[in-house]
Amino acid sequence: RRARDLRDEIEGISMVLKAEIAGDREELVEVVIDPVAVESYGLSPTETVASVGSSNLLVAAGAQDTGQGRFAVKVPGLFESVDDIASMPVKVDGDSTIVLGDIAEIRRGFKDPTTFARVDGHPAVALEVSKRTGENIIETVEAVRRIVEAERAAWTDTMRDAIKVEYLQDKSDDIRLMLTDLQNNVLSAIVLVMVIVVAALGLRTAGLVGIAIPGSFLTAILVLYSVGMTVNIVVLFSLILAVGMLVDGAIVVTEYADRKMTEGESKRDAYTLAAKRMAWPIIASTATTL
Repeated sequence: RRARDLRDEIEGISMVLKAEIAGDREELVEVVIDPVAVESYGLSPTETVASVGSSNLLVAAGAQDTGQGRFAVKVPGLFESVDDIASMPVKVDGDSTIVLGDIAEIRRGFKDPTTFARVDGHPAVALEVSKRTGENIIETVEAVRRIVEAERAAWTDTMRDAIKVEYLQDKSDDIRLMLTDLQNNVLSAIVLVMVIVVAALGLRTAGLVGIAIPGSFLTAILVLYSVGMTVNIVVLFSLILAVGMLVDGAIVVTEYADRKMTEGESKRDAYTLAAKRMAWPIIASTATTL
């Protein structure tokens, strides 16, 4: 019951596509007819079954016209408890009424299980939550966790002790790990490249190379955002791979500019010429790798 309540709450989140329950057993009500009692009341099993089948229905009762429109009117004859089933009339003879409870045993039970769920070897009920395409998985997981914790806070102390809630197969953890890897790769690349380039080409070149890496990443993410695309695991992996190409391109341009400056060109002219001269070779090499 708690899992069903949670499912309804979670599916109310706009980012969630669906929430399915695994390990649940669907409830049913068994009606075991006593053939001796049926015969003593002058009934037949077929008549009894037919009376049950004609009950628990939503009966259409026409329509109501309000002057501004019509809406359907239905009379609910639905069972809400086992007592409603037991008190259902089967046969009326004069002033006496034979109800289903007089000729049958009525008990609640469960259908045979169709799915099983285990957590650490123990029986469990699992809620499998799927997000909508294009939604942020980290925000979706956080919203689901907030709903679950809010529901748990409303439980009694006894219920909280009896029901253990665990979060499994959280895909947002993989995304957070990839983001951390990306951050570490970028920082490591900047530091290592700065150290190596400072030693080989000088401080000015190292500074330009160090700016190129985070600047290119920022541009890429802004372009993705402007066209309405989201960052997924493929994008993160691609950004990590792109660090090497960014370093190569920046070094090629700055090295060419340094060579031109040693030939007598001014700083502005040297870097302008390097940007124009090396643009297409770098674009071609990057396109080839892509």
